Amino acid sequence: MKSDNKKHIILRENFPFFTFLLVSFAVVFGLASSNFFVSGDTVVLMNSIKTISDCLENGNFTICPSVAHFPLSQHLIGYLFYKSGIPIENLLGSFKILNLFAWFFGLLIPAFFWRNKKHLPALLIYFIVYISSPLWWYGNTSFNEILSATLISLFLLSLMYTSYLPFLTSFFVVLTKEVAFLYVVAWSIAIAVIKFKEDKGNAKRTVLSALAGTTLGLTFQVLFNFWRFNSPINNELLLPIYRVPTFEVKLNFFLAQWFGPNVGILYFWPALTVLFVMYFRFHKTWKWYFSRLTVGLFLLSVTIGFALWCAPFGWVAYGHRLIVPWLPGLTLFLLYSGNDTISKSLNEIASSPFLKYFVSLAVTALTMPNIAILFNINNISNFFVPDSVCPTPAILQTDANYYYKCIQHYAWDANWIHSVTFSHTDWPKAGLAIAIGLISLVALFYKLLKATRET
Repeated sequence: MKSDNKKHIILRENFPFFTFLLVSFAVVFGLASSNFFVSGDTVVLMNSIKTISDCLENGNFTICPSVAHFPLSQHLIGYLFYKSGIPIENLLGSFKILNLFAWFFGLLIPAFFWRNKKHLPALLIYFIVYISSPLWWYGNTSFNEILSATLISLFLLSLMYTSYLPFLTSFFVVLTKEVAFLYVVAWSIAIAVIKFKEDKGNAKRTVLSALAGTTLGLTFQVLFNFWRFNSPINNELLLPIYRVPTFEVKLNFFLAQWFGPNVGILYFWPALTVLFVMYFRFHKTWKWYFSRLTVGLFLLSVTIGFALWCAPFGWVAYGHRLIVPWLPGLTLFLLYSGNDTISKSLNEIASSPFLKYFVSLAVTALTMPNIAILFNINNISNFFVPDSVCPTPAILQTDANYYYKCIQHYAWDANWIHSVTFSHTDWPKAGLAIAIGLISLVALFYKLLKATRET
């Protein structure tokens, strides 16, 4: 799928529709503004930012051992906010504004690259995946996931459609996660291979630019780790106590990431699940084999990697928090590399009354809890409550066996998180927000089916 850099046909012809969507989504966040979720990690981060400031002011340029384990990007953003004159206790407001901006930018960013009318179906699919997901909740929290997701999406789009921008985007993505550089390199090579057949020079410039940015970002990350840990790596996250001890628990964690009713990707990301089915439809070309292998290896490596860690879902959170930064960007790659099968599947859905209504209704129904969660600020605490299986708090350092039993229980057996959502929700506001979400999804599905018939 090539980008048309000369015309903004999509934006110009669909400006009223896109404006309607943006206003609608802004209303939803406005209704939920009083329910901004503050994670305990953010409080620790703010204290760490103050520590960084104190170290620099006191001339401690070689070591600052009290800095927290969070990535450089979070510390850097918070520090810039703090040094701009925002009191440390008011940083939460800045994080809230930043995350809302990142949510809307992450939604709109493909429109700056997919400008031709033939790209409209892909853009609408991306919108549907985006607003049917838990991204709503992460846009209204102090977590860093939504900003990371937006940066990764921008990075992947820059790889697909530009030659030199990947230098800058890869640099910032590497700062968001300790292991991000591995995936930045892998995606850079994969997309360069796809581009190589059409334009060898462009493909070479793209991958070299991304690798240069990755090297620079990794250098900053290593220097930051030396400053706080006196080590090139983040030792705190690699302590033996944080590694899952048995194969049975690792397998359980791996399966839960996909199928667990309280964390499963296939459940919390309904439109993406449909897109997976469309994407992996067989089409006998080298690009089909290569792109599907790339996606498969990426998903396996990420979920297996999380399964080896003691908190694979990013507790305390809604759904699978740790996978959130990667899925919007993955959606873009699916649409970029899978037009060979996705277009055929779209035509089949559009021509079948049963399929188009079934898919639309199923995705819409599974989206509603992802909006309702915005109006239940106590949902997470309601979910992680003692019960007959885990009557006391699960603390890894106190009793590892009990901790792992409870994490598995929360993923598979505990109070179904969406039932808790609907039973503890501010319904006047939630009802209006859900209605807005329903209307938006119906409008998107209608426009997608119409665009499919016209292209």
